[in-house]
Amino acid sequence: MPETLKATKVMAKTGRGRVKNLARRIVCEVYAITAGRLDGWRGTRTVAQLLEVKDDEAMKAAVQLAITNGWLVDRSSGRTLQLTDEGRRLAKLA
Repeated sequence: MPETLKATKVMAKTGRGRVKNLARRIVCEVYAITAGRLDGWRGTRTVAQLLEVKDDEAMKAAVQLAITNGWLVDRSSGRTLQLTDEGRRLAKLA
């Protein structure tokens, strides 16, 4: 099943607002641990641990949403993330 379809199903089950909130938290955490650098990559698992996210499906859906919204770039199938310019702007506003 394509990741986007999985993310859509998770959002329907857990609530789009909850997933969107988690996506924003992920962006802010990546911003914090990379000091806002565009060349800073961080592992999804590390970010999940720092945010104390226990729901893997919600984490995957939130990462997919952040990528779809142009806030993050995925280097390795959702395992390593990097901020985009838009993601940096979003994190600065938070």
